[in-house]
Amino acid sequence: MTISVPLKVLYDCQGLQITLETEKDVITGKLFQIDDCINITIDDAIITNFQGVKTKIDRILVKGSMIQFIVLPPILEYSPHLQRKPTESIE
Repeated sequence: MTISVPLKVLYDCQGLQITLETEKDVITGKLFQIDDCINITIDDAIITNFQGVKTKIDRILVKGSMIQFIVLPPILEYSPHLQRKPTESIE
């Protein structure tokens, strides 16, 4: 089984600040660890519920099936996994 490009990009995010959204919360922090099921461990997390109440947690594990949306850091624009490969012209 090959690893998909989105998963490779998430692996590139380790150590970088990400924001993810679940059904009930928005969580921002440093991506510590990720696995192939997209279970994500975040360090120095700030959890904001939809009422705007913020909670700081040293480390949190978010189950992949609970994640609805992930905001990646802009530096990943330069990730080799997101670079377009030159296409061969057919003549």
